[in-house]
Amino acid sequence: MGAGEVRDLIGTVQNTKSAMGILIVLDEPTQPMKIAAMEAGYYESPTWGNQYPKIQILTILELLKGSKPTLPRTH
Repeated sequence: MGAGEVRDLIGTVQNTKSAMGILIVLDEPTQPMKIAAMEAGYYESPTWGNQYPKIQILTILELLKGSKPTLPRTH
């Protein structure tokens, strides 16, 4: 898995007019993957005004340890 998959996710988020995308990976993301995700920019919550990374990458190990994506609060 590499930056190409991150760019694919960015394209899917744009094409579906989604607010954000989360990529779950087995291994630590590479530096090019992290850069591609950062270049996607941020989603700004219209309700709270906070910004969230538009593309987030989490490893399975992080999820098993309790990490969660940074998401806007819901009502």
